Amino acid sequence: MRTAAAVLIAAAALLLVEALLPIATEDRPPGHGTDVELPHEDPAAAAPRSALPAVLTATGFVVPRSGIIEVSAQVAGRIDEIRVAAGDRVAAGDLLVRLDDRAARAAVEGARARLAAVRAEQSLASSRSTRLRRLRDAGLLAAEEWERQSAAALLADAHVRESAAMLGRQLLELELTRIRAPRAGVVLEVRREVGEVVSLLPEGGGWIVSLTDPSEARVVVDVHEPDLPLVRLDQPAAVELDESPERAFRARTVAIGPRVNRQKGTVPIELAILDPDDRVRPDASARVRFFAPPSASDATPATALP
Repeated sequence: MRTAAAVLIAAAALLLVEALLPIATEDRPPGHGTDVELPHEDPAAAAPRSALPAVLTATGFVVPRSGIIEVSAQVAGRIDEIRVAAGDRVAAGDLLVRLDDRAARAAVEGARARLAAVRAEQSLASSRSTRLRRLRDAGLLAAEEWERQSAAALLADAHVRESAAMLGRQLLELELTRIRAPRAGVVLEVRREVGEVVSLLPEGGGWIVSLTDPSEARVVVDVHEPDLPLVRLDQPAAVELDESPERAFRARTVAIGPRVNRQKGTVPIELAILDPDDRVRPDASARVRFFAPPSASDATPATALP
């Protein structure tokens, strides 16, 4: 009897479990079961590039791609006016410095007067040639007289060309007293002051204003040979300047040095700053963090000299 009762109790418990199992399954949170798979997300792909860990860190300096342009005077003279100061932005052709131009202006006026005089002589020679040509055609003028008049007309034409060339030269000399920006950029330094005399001699010459173009700023860092496999062309990077470490500038690798510095065991790597501003100055210390490229096929691996 006891055995039969135990069997009946076990059967009733089994039926109760089977009845409650579907209800427990319906109350389970979605995706909690072993038969449901969640999509896998790559945290590196979802995170912004600046949040990814750097594969390599290096230090270097900011260098202008076009170099530092030192603007000098091409003629001697005293500085009458300086129109720029360090930090000013200039466009190509903007006036930077004006030298004393009184002598050059006087020379221009003299050349213009000379040109006007020889043009008057040319006009007289042309009129005389017209009259004498009629006499020659009528047989009333000797051949020698006509030859002399033809030579005089040619000489008058030559004088006009010579005077016109002289005027052009004097105008150029006047323009050279105005020192202009050869290209757009930012003034780095003004070396001279108003009243100073500049000459073309080594002891009195030298540059007056220096310029650079911050929009073409580059950063050059030295990378050790064992780390070269981590650097590729067109590799994204971030540049932090010591002056403003709170700002990270976007950069990209544009050049890998062809030679190894045997003394330091490093290779120079050049990066272009993609979003420079006025804080990017030549010779500024910089820290570069190289990030892994999106895929190995998107970049060219670096190679070092054997």
